[in-house]
Amino acid sequence: MSFDPLPASLLTVLHRTRDGRILDLGCADGQLARLLDAQGAQVVGLDRMNLSGEGGFPFVVGDATRPPLRPAAWDLVIVANLLRHLPGAANDAELWYSWFDLLAAGGAFFVLEDEPAATAGPAGHYSRLQALLAGLPGRGPLLPLADFRRLCRRGAVRIAEDGWAANRYPMDAGAVVEMLASGKPPPGSEAAILAADIARDGIAAGHYWWARVERRQVS
Repeated sequence: MSFDPLPASLLTVLHRTRDGRILDLGCADGQLARLLDAQGAQVVGLDRMNLSGEGGFPFVVGDATRPPLRPAAWDLVIVANLLRHLPGAANDAELWYSWFDLLAAGGAFFVLEDEPAATAGPAGHYSRLQALLAGLPGRGPLLPLADFRRLCRRGAVRIAEDGWAANRYPMDAGAVVEMLASGKPPPGSEAAILAADIARDGIAAGHYWWARVERRQVS
């Protein structure tokens, strides 16, 4: 999954650091890294899943919670759709400080997360899909921006700016239906009903939120 359009605030930083070091932390299938690369950025991806030779961009195999990377070396760090895989991460000060330590002086850190509305139609199907996947090992529910703001008010993270955007990034309904069918859900099950709804209506990402975050200074 990726995000289109990218937030104007992120693009401003991206264009300012074209020749800098940009890290897509927990890049998964590399779709966002490829989108950043298309903007002319020099991106490095990190994920436990090995994409070497497939992504079309430099790649490091590693755990995003313990990134094997040199600190103070990155001008822009992005975590996109990662927090859902790390239940409790939004309130984990030690984890956030280790991420902030990756930034060079003057560097920027962005968080991007899906938050589709729980309505009927393609975007609602994506919301249902994420609720279904949240029950899998290593997954959790989507983190709404309101919850992230609340956690940041008393945590290690300060939100410098944030916002919402409609995500026009195209989703492959056929691939999603195939993925759901691969689990051989019984007729009438939640997964089977969702697969049929997606096959009929399609699926869309809906909205996402973004935030530029900073280390909270402790007095």
